[in-house]
Amino acid sequence: MRIRDLTTEFTHPSVEWHDVGRAAEDPAWFSRETRAAEWTLYVWTLHNDHELSLRDRNIRGNRPCGRELARPRQFMLKYGKCEAGIVHRHRQNHAHVHRCAGTKRCEKPGRVPNEPIRRDLEYFFAFDMTDLAPIWNRNKKHFREAEKEWTRRIQAYIEVTGCIDGSQDRRGESRHLVHIPAREAFRSFLEEVAAGMHARWNAGCRAARPADVRGSASPARRRHSRANLI
Repeated sequence: MRIRDLTTEFTHPSVEWHDVGRAAEDPAWFSRETRAAEWTLYVWTLHNDHELSLRDRNIRGNRPCGRELARPRQFMLKYGKCEAGIVHRHRQNHAHVHRCAGTKRCEKPGRVPNEPIRRDLEYFFAFDMTDLAPIWNRNKKHFREAEKEWTRRIQAYIEVTGCIDGSQDRRGESRHLVHIPAREAFRSFLEEVAAGMHARWNAGCRAARPADVRGSASPARRRHSRANLI
C-alpha cells in the first residue's frame, strides 16, 4: 500500500511539535519511514469542536488572524505537497493553525497539551513519492503537476460524496465540509489514485534518457548526436 496513515504518530501526546530546539525527526517519536518521507502528497481532516474558528496565520491577506480553515463546530479537509519532509510540514501546521474569533485578540499557537490539530485531527494520510526523487530534483514542475492531479482527484471525490458545503471555490488548499469522508472508503480511493500516479511517473522515469533525469548532456555530446542525424 502506498497510502500511509500517520494519524497515530502525529497525535501521540509525547510529540513536542513546538520544541524547535529539538529535532522533530526524533526516532523516539516517528518511524524510520515517516522520517524518510520527503517528497510527499498529503491530505488531512479534522473536526473543530469549538466555538471559535481555526485559522491559518500564514495566509493572512486582509484578515488580521489569517484565513479561516475550519468554522466553529464544523469539519475541514486540507491537501497539498511537501518537499522537505512530512514531519517538517506538519510541524508548520502546528505553528500556523490557531483558534481565533476573527479579531486581533486570538489564542497563541501551541505550547499546551491540547493543541487544536493534535486534539481534533480525524486522520492524516500521506502518499510518499520520495523514491521518484530523480524526477522531482530534475524539474520541480513535475512534482507540482503531480500535486495538481492529487488535488483534482480529491476535490472530485469530496464533491461526489456530498462532503463539501458549497461555500468555496477550488482555488484554496482546504475545504469546509458538512461531514468528513468515511475513513476506510476514502483511504481505498486514495490507494487507487496513488497506485495509478506512481505507475505513470515511474514509467516515465524509466523511459527517460539519462540526460532527462540525471543531468544535461555535454555540448560536445549534443553536437555529436546532431551530426549522426544529418
